[in-house]
Amino acid sequence: MKKGFNKLVELIGKGAIGGYLKPWQTTRVGQAELELERQRVLSNAQNSRDAREIENGKWTYSLEHKKLYFCGSESKSFQDENFRVEPHFNFDEYQQSSNEQNNVRRLESDINTVKCLKVAMESLCSTPDENISDEDIDSDWLNRWREGVKNVSQEEMQRIWGRVMAGEIETPGAFSYRTLELLKTLTQEEAELIAKITTFVIAGGIPKFMLDYIHQDGISFGDVFFLEQIGILTGTTSVSLVKKFPSEIKESFQLSLTSPDKKQLLLLFSPEKRKELTYPNITVTRMGGEILRLVDATVDMQYYKQASLEFAAMGFDVDHATITSISDGYLNYTGRESLAKRSGS
Repeated sequence: MKKGFNKLVELIGKGAIGGYLKPWQTTRVGQAELELERQRVLSNAQNSRDAREIENGKWTYSLEHKKLYFCGSESKSFQDENFRVEPHFNFDEYQQSSNEQNNVRRLESDINTVKCLKVAMESLCSTPDENISDEDIDSDWLNRWREGVKNVSQEEMQRIWGRVMAGEIETPGAFSYRTLELLKTLTQEEAELIAKITTFVIAGGIPKFMLDYIHQDGISFGDVFFLEQIGILTGTTSVSLVKKFPSEIKESFQLSLTSPDKKQLLLLFSPEKRKELTYPNITVTRMGGEILRLVDATVDMQYYKQASLEFAAMGFDVDHATITSISDGYLNYTGRESLAKRSGS
């Protein structure tokens, strides 16, 4: 399972990600050295600023106590009624300060980028080689990803950006430009809300008959409406958006409903050949589907049981299982158990 890992390392080596970053800097030792370099630059910058303040008379340094002291209003020059502070601009000081700030920002950008790449590498190490596309990632996409991660310092958001890179390495085009733009402005609190709503998504949407359950779990209508506003969901206020599922086989009714991460499975059955599952639905948008793949959602079995009772009332037997793998479109699963039975079965 090294194909994806090597593909990413090759991109880093070419300078396609992070510019002057090197592959070794994505290791734990490399990250530590970058952090030490950041501390060194910050220390030098502070020392330079302190030296300038001493030269300008704002601070004085005591050799005896090895401390800096502020020259306050008790200073003679400030008590002199004829003393005036004339506005001035020292270009050399400005240039030095600007260079120091640029060095600090560059190092902080490198550290953020490396942490995101580390997440991507860890993910790709567990991805089967046959799942990794030979197609190259679009250079414009790489540029946007690189710009997006520079200021991402929160660990949870770094995990999300790292998973984006891993997903794009696996399947170029998996994450759109719109998704990258949304991630740039997404806060950690909003990401947590998305993770929470992901728990309640079944087959690409949220059944409207489950909204009361969701509200009781702490997600308000305002939260759901907000997710529609930012492009994650659609149909929160529409009464005409209805989801229709035909049978997957001809002999009888059989339907597989999966969670966004393709790990949870609801199996619906009915002996009626022409039966169809139909219900009002809040739909996850295409961009929403891309985002939902990135967050860590929990499994709420009580939610699945409650939804199964609703499906049973529509005339379906419902089983639950955990998906172990997907091969050529076929679901392999384990732990199958009955959650609800249709009336009369």
